[in-house]
Amino acid sequence: MSRPAPEAIATARRQLEAALGGLVQMLTRLRVEHRNALLQRIAPHLEAARRAAERLAALEGRPGPEDRR
Repeated sequence: MSRPAPEAIATARRQLEAALGGLVQMLTRLRVEHRNALLQRIAPHLEAARRAAERLAALEGRPGPEDRR
């Protein structure tokens, strides 16, 4: 890989993980009924984003979000 590619991957992974973290923080502040209603609609998208962050981490050779739990 050329030099800019690993930096771009690292930046994309960090931004994606930050966005996921922000969404989780926002969801935890909601009332249970609102959180559950939102999660029903966005859960597939959150899962896709989590998998994408893991793939980016694998490209970097780093542990992904799943590995850091």
